[in-house]
Amino acid sequence: MKNSEIFKHLPKGSNYFLISNLKNIHFLTGFTGDWAVLLLSKRRSHLLTDSRFTEQAEKETNLCDIVTIKKPFPLYLKSLIKKTRKIAFEADNLRYASFIKIKKSIPGRNFIPTNSIIEKFRMLKTDNEIKKIQKAAQIADLAFSKICNIIKPGLREIEIASELEYILRSNGSTAHPFPTIALTSSNTSLPHGQPGMRKIKKGDLFLLDYGATHKGYNSDITRTVVVGKATLKQKKIYNIVLKAQMAALNALKPGIKLKDIDKIARDIISEAGYGENFGHGLGHGLGLDIHESPSVSYRSKDTIKKGMVFTIEPGIYIPRWGGVRIEDDVAIAKSGVKILTKSPKSELMEI
Repeated sequence: MKNSEIFKHLPKGSNYFLISNLKNIHFLTGFTGDWAVLLLSKRRSHLLTDSRFTEQAEKETNLCDIVTIKKPFPLYLKSLIKKTRKIAFEADNLRYASFIKIKKSIPGRNFIPTNSIIEKFRMLKTDNEIKKIQKAAQIADLAFSKICNIIKPGLREIEIASELEYILRSNGSTAHPFPTIALTSSNTSLPHGQPGMRKIKKGDLFLLDYGATHKGYNSDITRTVVVGKATLKQKKIYNIVLKAQMAALNALKPGIKLKDIDKIARDIISEAGYGENFGHGLGHGLGLDIHESPSVSYRSKDTIKKGMVFTIEPGIYIPRWGGVRIEDDVAIAKSGVKILTKSPKSELMEI
């Protein structure tokens, strides 16, 4: 992406753009290290990092002037930023303490806060980005097929989470996008519950929510199973959630408002009498971050466009009983809507 294209979206008169979000730096330069600041002008890019990452930066980037810092980085900015009055920066990411140091190092400048400039570019993925997410989804699917052979009564939630993360790593995931959720029995009613020492019992619902990472891009999948024989109520709740998810998936196409997709799924759950038990949005964008634009919820202002990748994940959570969530990753590709995660879900799986 050319710097001139980015500057079209910055406040008028901006001469420089200071980027501190590492995922945005990765998107623009390919750099994957743990610390850097990117300074853009309309014609040049300066990547400031320290000696831990100099060699890595030289290998991963080819459009940046790499500056290896040996003292506080605001002092380097002073030498790079010529006489100008307007410097845009990422208000959501630059720490206040760092901002104060920069202002003191470069006095007399006008610092202009911006929000989600690069994130808006990231929302629409290229074919190559979608392929990376698809590979991460394939790793997640493989892990599900293997972990289902391990889950059994007597094992603890934390043991399943640990084993699942080992499987993911062993099959190529370079990171865990978020802490693995592995919950049994009534714990499954906690949408973001964390695995603990609770043991699985025969007949328990078991919920897995996890992801894989491939070349920096993430997948995110949830499946709910029963350890043993499912009850009629377990099947009923599962089928309502599945119906809601499939209706939302089948309605996806460019031009549709994402809040309307949320409504399709939410109405089905509400009509079944469980509207109060579905409290979160239907989904979220997916890419370099596990949660990014667009939002798939009643608050969303986005319409579906080619290049978007997001999750569809309705759920029903009943306190002290349990919960069911089914989540898949979806890409709006040039060839049409692609479901990237393919683990079985057509009925409540008994393992």
